[in-house]
Amino acid sequence: MRKKTFIFVAMLLYCFTTTQIYASIRYVKPVSTGTGDGSSWANASGNLQAMIQASSSGDEVWVAAGTYKPTHDPFGSTSPIDPRDKTFFVKDGVKIYGGFAGTETALSQRLITTNVTILSGDIGTVGVATDNAYHVVLTSAASSGGVGVTIDGFTITGGNANVSTNILVNSNIFARFNAGGVYTYYGTNTINNNTFSGNSATNYGGGIFIIGGTNTISNNTLSGNSATNNGGGILTSIGTNTLSNNSLSGNSASLGGGIYANNSTNTLSNNTFSGNSATNNGGGIYTNKTSGTPTNNFKNNIFWGNKKGTDTTIASADYYNNGATNSFTNNLMQFAPTSYMGTNYSLGSPTGNIFALDPLFVNAADLDGADNIHRTADDGLRLKPCS
Repeated sequence: MRKKTFIFVAMLLYCFTTTQIYASIRYVKPVSTGTGDGSSWANASGNLQAMIQASSSGDEVWVAAGTYKPTHDPFGSTSPIDPRDKTFFVKDGVKIYGGFAGTETALSQRLITTNVTILSGDIGTVGVATDNAYHVVLTSAASSGGVGVTIDGFTITGGNANVSTNILVNSNIFARFNAGGVYTYYGTNTINNNTFSGNSATNYGGGIFIIGGTNTISNNTLSGNSATNNGGGILTSIGTNTLSNNSLSGNSASLGGGIYANNSTNTLSNNTFSGNSATNNGGGIYTNKTSGTPTNNFKNNIFWGNKKGTDTTIASADYYNNGATNSFTNNLMQFAPTSYMGTNYSLGSPTGNIFALDPLFVNAADLDGADNIHRTADDGLRLKPCS
């Protein structure tokens, strides 16, 4: 009898340990279909936030083309004291994907540039920014043990972070004057294949503001975002970040028009910094160290046409460093080597860089090309064949 009991228990343990646990997928369309429970495209929900809230860590939410506006604050209220606290609050561990037509059965079938999926902060009077959401997307993981989120395949626009008060979410302090587009705290986050445009902040991080964690930011377009202070396109604060294949153009701030890297360790590769501006320093990027040992490694990036004020010819129009340890390998830099002399302009021990040579963009004045869609074949920041 004991032998049979042992065999039975062993079989149960074997079945338990070999059973695969699959993540759930929930489906969203601008208008619900069928039962609207999100169980399939045929029964898609019309409420993106509800599907995020119904998800557990590891689950995915697939979102079809259309425009979506936040209807809840981070605590689930549809009638917060301040209506501008409404945001798409992505629970820790949840992955949200845009770019679907609404028939796909695999993530690889998405056509992001065809099925434009917009997350808009324009929640009040249409076209009036003063009543827009402070942050279009917000995530908040624990400082230790946080999983992080994935935000992939969206156009994120219309966030207006402009009030100097705070909100506490999962013990993390979010300032209402930071991060018009995406605001993340901790976790291992992936922000890929998105377009950020028309987001603003009166303090830091017009398009993206990341605090801590380990973050991958790739294949994004950031254009026309602004911060009154630092990081018009992106601000990274502490943490470890990999930024690759991003296009940053036409973003503006006082410091770091394209990117402001603050006390963070960053690897930046294959990014294009073009036509960004800083009132003071670092039209393309500003790297800053006030504590710790931040390092920034630049590989295969293009810096061209960035400005200090309105001037594309003055030192620090593309790059400025305040105390960080940086290295530059195989980048195209905006100026001659003599412009990168001195403490705040040094490229460290540069290797294989090209200086003051026009990259020959097809048309830097028309970033998204004739189709007005970023990351398609007619984009103006493509390189000419003879580049």
